[in-house]
Amino acid sequence: ILVGNNFSIECAIAGWPKPIIEWEKYGDVLPEKRSQVLHGTLYLLDIRLDDRGTYICRASSSNGQSDIAYTALLEVLGKMNKRKEKHL
Repeated sequence: ILVGNNFSIECAIAGWPKPIIEWEKYGDVLPEKRSQVLHGTLYLLDIRLDDRGTYICRASSSNGQSDIAYTALLEVLGKMNKRKEKHL
């Protein structure tokens, strides 16, 4: 993922009753103003270098909390610099 791009990852967990899906960043908090969870999918906007890390998805319902977790290792790359060509 390049700095400035958006990123999304789906947590495909189903159950009855329908579980509540929560995302967390291992050892840190999700960026409050740049992250959103919709229908189990985590969206991170305007990726920054400090967004690197492991993201964990968990599901819970009235039957209890599941320890099943998806982990996405997100590696953020700096922006690519375009070389200016010199014409002689």
